[in-house]
Amino acid sequence: RKRLFTHLYELAYENTIVFVGHSLQDHNIRFVMHMLEKESPHGQRHYLLKPGVEQIEREFWAEKKITALDLGFEDFLNQIESSIPDNERALSLIRPAKTHPIQSVFNSHVQPSEELIDFLEVQVQWITPQLSAAKANPKDFFKGINQGWSPILDDLAISRKLEDAIFEYALSLPEIGRQGAVDFFLVKGEAGAGKSVLLRKLATKAADSSLGIIFWVNDNASPDPYLIEELISKSAERVFLFWDDAAINAQAINRFITKADEKNLNVTLVSSERYNEWNTRCEELDELVTDKFELKYLSEEEIDSLVRKLEEHDSLGPNLRDKNHQQRCLEFKEIHGRQLLVALHEATMGEPFEDIIFNEYNNIYPESAKRIYLTVCTLNRLKVPVRAGLMSRIHEISFEDFNRRFYKPLEKVVIAKGGNVDDIHYYARHSEIAEIVFRRALSNNDDRYQEYIRIVNKLNISFSSDKSSFRSLIRAKSLIELFPDHEDVVSIYSQARASIGDEPYLLQQIANYERLRPNGSLDRAKDLLIEASEQAPYDQSILHSLSVVWRDKSYLTDDLELKKKFRLESRSYLETIAKKWGSTSYISSSYVELSISQLEDIINEESSTSYTIREAIRRVQHEITENKRQYPSDSHLLELEERFANLVNDNEAAFKALKKAFEESDREPYIAIRLSDSYVERKQPEGAKEVLQSALERKRSDHRLNYHYAELLRNHFPEDIDSLLYHYRRGFTPGDSNFQAQFWYARYAFFSHDENKHKEALEIFENLRKARLPHNSKIDIRAYDTRGGEKVQHSGVVRVKRSGFGFLIIDGTGYDIFFPAENVQDDMWDAIREGDRVRFAIGYAFKGPQACNIHV
Repeated sequence: RKRLFTHLYELAYENTIVFVGHSLQDHNIRFVMHMLEKESPHGQRHYLLKPGVEQIEREFWAEKKITALDLGFEDFLNQIESSIPDNERALSLIRPAKTHPIQSVFNSHVQPSEELIDFLEVQVQWITPQLSAAKANPKDFFKGINQGWSPILDDLAISRKLEDAIFEYALSLPEIGRQGAVDFFLVKGEAGAGKSVLLRKLATKAADSSLGIIFWVNDNASPDPYLIEELISKSAERVFLFWDDAAINAQAINRFITKADEKNLNVTLVSSERYNEWNTRCEELDELVTDKFELKYLSEEEIDSLVRKLEEHDSLGPNLRDKNHQQRCLEFKEIHGRQLLVALHEATMGEPFEDIIFNEYNNIYPESAKRIYLTVCTLNRLKVPVRAGLMSRIHEISFEDFNRRFYKPLEKVVIAKGGNVDDIHYYARHSEIAEIVFRRALSNNDDRYQEYIRIVNKLNISFSSDKSSFRSLIRAKSLIELFPDHEDVVSIYSQARASIGDEPYLLQQIANYERLRPNGSLDRAKDLLIEASEQAPYDQSILHSLSVVWRDKSYLTDDLELKKKFRLESRSYLETIAKKWGSTSYISSSYVELSISQLEDIINEESSTSYTIREAIRRVQHEITENKRQYPSDSHLLELEERFANLVNDNEAAFKALKKAFEESDREPYIAIRLSDSYVERKQPEGAKEVLQSALERKRSDHRLNYHYAELLRNHFPEDIDSLLYHYRRGFTPGDSNFQAQFWYARYAFFSHDENKHKEALEIFENLRKARLPHNSKIDIRAYDTRGGEKVQHSGVVRVKRSGFGFLIIDGTGYDIFFPAENVQDDMWDAIREGDRVRFAIGYAFKGPQACNIHV
């Protein structure tokens, strides 16, 4: 019956649905017609074809508003042929009516779901070659005003060298050249470097090149991977998402990529962020990044292009107007720097950037308009759009009042965006400009406090933009930086609680403030966090904070029993997080930190036995070894490992307990590893070698012992390459997370005379490229091809050169090797050509070998 009903819909044409009955039994016909009547749109006509239908049956179906015809299928087709003209028989006419233009990229006649249509209309902008926008004002654009797509479509934005490199390396790759189904590329740069404009140019270039389906993610949107999955399944196209401001959207991006990866969706996501914001607020995204690109200062070619644009659009400003072209370029190159936003203002106006912005603020009149601008800057510096309704509540003006009284005074410094009064938001020209106005205009603590209170009291967190503003404003670290007076912060938090109640995030930030401020109360912080966790048991960040509070409490007491109790409490929260949401490098290193603190107490306690000390040492070494295996680039762990080593080596009782523990059980890998490390730190590598050899005799296949023995050989006995290969290979199982052992094996196997080992090395580097590791740890050069302590000089031929990278063929081997543009020396990148001979060193990163220090 379901198949019949489905086929029925496939025969739909305009308002008529035809069912060919033939010899179906009446009860089946009645069922299908009942379903048809129930499911089809109101007013649709239905026809039943049944050869030999009698009058009584026609009357029965007529009561059901269904016309029964005495026709067989052949007669039906003959009647159609005689009644429909030839020119109206095109197959396109029998397609179902489109419900959204996106169906033009579908590979069948299926319709998009209502949820997908809503997503396309609200969450994203679909970028196509037919994209249009109101004409840009060039002078406004060159002052830093965000005009959306207009400057891109009107060709005001200059082309950056990085644009071609990203397009070629990240966007236009064929599927076979990608590391996996999901790509995540990041553009990093200074504030005002032109990152957002670059992303828009890339989006339009991708659309013009028909690479796939291109979307720009709207502010405060959170694309649903299930809808992207629907789109891909109906189009068989790769989806490109340009999602600006990574720090603000970090959690949403993380969720999206994780789910898209699980579903193996063909998605490329491109985002951008400032250096400092990425480093402090995007740690959870770092291991998801496929590759990063840096938008640096303007090159000489870009400066020349920019000056020509300024000349063409009469936007030179008073400082450049009377100079010739070369002098104008010199202003950008040597006098005012090459950072785009700053350079544009300083070169055209001839004054320091901050002074230009602050003078502009001071010249706003009337005073009420200046206050409005200051509020917009206070919030928009956080990269959050400012809702018109919030401005109305703070300054008691309607949108109509704003247009009538303040549009002219604030023209060009405050921008209103939105389709109707309910979704209008205000923006400063740039978040960097907003930050300058905020800091300069509110340099007095009292003024800053009053502005904060005025805003906090009027926020309505049921609106997403208000909620984002609220969370950014009350962040504990931010308030500590802005308000040195403790009473100011207490008052801000009190006002916030009075305004929105005891919201979990607010309670968490008050607790964090208590923990971070001088002479804060950890007990109060604990109570606040417990209350917050009861309201939001799904929020793992609150449990993180609770773990940290209990850890800090253990540091502040001298009572050993209390220390032990507090550490157990801290550990229990870490275990809860790991059980519910999985372990992370933060959780793993937190375990290590707690265990080291416990070891310190045991060593310093006179009654501690040798057994107690060695068990505590064994536990720390176990946790460090496992952490290094899973998170090889955890910088915090390196500090903890040094602290642990110093603790054991500086305490003779601990070192003796370690030796005794190994003598009693030389099969214990963690004790052997720690003892060998202690011998190395005491400048006794032979002793370390004996320890590990003895341990390996008992546990020959142990990954950890083999890896540590190979590390000892590499650092102190590097001549025996065969032994290095042997023990590094026994330090991992293909596909496991022993990344360091895999890397070093691949590094030594790459130039092996055994072709199978070379192929294995290439496979390992390919897997390491895809591993969930921070991007920097993948691209760091960890070793070079050396001989006698010097880098080996190789030679070869440039096989391929693209916008920002290329490939060489190494003489004598025929091996292909990658090289980025920046590795070409003597500024010869632009001059280098395919077929040129070069000499170079070879460096090894997790992503594979690459040619370094390239000379033509």
